[in-house]
Amino acid sequence: MIDSGQYYDELPLFEKDWRDYTNSPFVKAHMNGSSALTSMYFALDLDRAAKSWCFLYVFSTCLAMRFFGYVPVFVTSTP
Repeated sequence: MIDSGQYYDELPLFEKDWRDYTNSPFVKAHMNGSSALTSMYFALDLDRAAKSWCFLYVFSTCLAMRFFGYVPVFVTSTP
């Protein structure tokens, strides 16, 4: 899609094909994880000041949350 230069024309077709293939009610393609997380928070429509766990070593996961006023709760994992 990117090489053809017709990205915005082909993207809806790709999303439709993927929706049909996976039998999913909703499909939205994203170019990066931050964009996908932002879209997810739009879809969830949580209450302001909602809390969510974020791994401390992946700080970028909380940036989309702060856009909506949600509160990140930083956690770590040990092997």
